[in-house]
Amino acid sequence: MKFAGIALLRDGNLLLCKRSPNMERYPSTWSVPAGYVEESETTSECAVRELWEETHISVLEKYTKLAGVIDKKPGIFYLYYTIIPEFYTPVLDGEHVDFGYFKVDDLPTPMDPDMIIFLKKIINENDQKRRRNQKSI
Repeated sequence: MKFAGIALLRDGNLLLCKRSPNMERYPSTWSVPAGYVEESETTSECAVRELWEETHISVLEKYTKLAGVIDKKPGIFYLYYTIIPEFYTPVLDGEHVDFGYFKVDDLPTPMDPDMIIFLKKIINENDQKRRRNQKSI
């Protein structure tokens, strides 16, 4: 089974959503918008679709980047990310009860430990790129 999700990144902040306590999988847990990969789609297409379905935020697939793959029960999770030009306000679906933009050193709990590792990787890599770009100016 495959799953995919996407982290939105803006000025060192990540958009995370808190799953409803009524959800069968990961109730009341903070995560990126994510879901099952359908047979007819790629993992990146799934991440973009799930973002739209769960938040009504639209991003172009061509601007997404694969941050990593988490392989554990009940399947393989593909985590993507994209940089957004402004802080978007999600319109949450029934799967989520809250959202926020968080710095990597101030992530909410509970959250999957593997997810935290990859979110920190996203932030660190983008901070390094930003510093390199500032030095070249």
